[in-house]
Amino acid sequence: MGSTIRMVLLAAAFAVATLALGWWTVPVLGAAWGIAARAGGRTVLTAGTCAALGWGALLALFAMGAPIADVASKVGAIMKVGGVGLVVLTLVFPALLAGSAAGVTSALRTQPAAAA
Repeated sequence: MGSTIRMVLLAAAFAVATLALGWWTVPVLGAAWGIAARAGGRTVLTAGTCAALGWGALLALFAMGAPIADVASKVGAIMKVGGVGLVVLTLVFPALLAGSAAGVTSALRTQPAAAA
C-alpha cells in the first residue's frame, strides 16, 4: 500500500509542478526522484509511469467540456499520427523525460566517486 501512495503523490507532484511551472519541471522532478528513491528499486519505471499519469490527469481535467476528440484528430492528422497517436505521444513525452532523468541521477548516485 505504501508504494501505491508514493506513486499517487509523485503523479500529483508531476501534475501540479507542470501546471504551476511548466513542462521543464518533469525532468527536474524525475531527477529528484532518482536521487531520493531507494537503490535497486524500479526508479526509472516509477518516475516515467507517474509522469505519464500526472499528465494524463491534466489532459483529462482540461478535456472536460472541450472538443478533445476533434482537436486531437485534427492536430494528429497534421502531425501524421492520428488522434490516438497524439494522445499517446502526449503521455510518452513526460514518461521519457522523467524516466531518463531518474535513471541518470540514480546511476550517478550509486556510482563510486572518481578519483580527482
